[in-house]
Amino acid sequence: MTTRDASMAALLSSFTFVLCLGLGCATSSARPASMRFDPYKRDQVFDRAVKKLSREAYPVAERDRGAGKIATAPTTTRTQESCGLGVCEMKKIAIVTLSPSGEAVLEIKAWFRPSVRTTPEDDVWKPAWTSSQKALVESEAQALLGAMALDAPEMSALK
Repeated sequence: MTTRDASMAALLSSFTFVLCLGLGCATSSARPASMRFDPYKRDQVFDRAVKKLSREAYPVAERDRGAGKIATAPTTTRTQESCGLGVCEMKKIAIVTLSPSGEAVLEIKAWFRPSVRTTPEDDVWKPAWTSSQKALVESEAQALLGAMALDAPEMSALK
């Protein structure tokens, strides 16, 4: 690993840590999605991952081709799930890791809060507290990673 690669890996790690501090360090316990790819096509998978993340409203904040790491900036969306008086808002970041041996892992770190906030506690972002919230995060990660596969057809925005 070169000095530049080590610096970039440290920067990505620091960026993720700062995001965690800003959003709260507890995250959903959803399982990351994973897939295998031809190790010789790592650069192609990396490029497609950056493209797909950007298209699916995950703005890429940091990327390190050498380390095979991509981290997105936080985004906020609303879910259809009931959450107090309204629906849930979800703040999320995606972290993609591409190993030299041909494994891709996509983890979505997500925090939730009610869209209608009536108490001070409602303003706090919390990790998933229902099985349907965890399932939502897991299915989104699986669909997004599937769209990154080189043999996947071009897709419009994920629903």
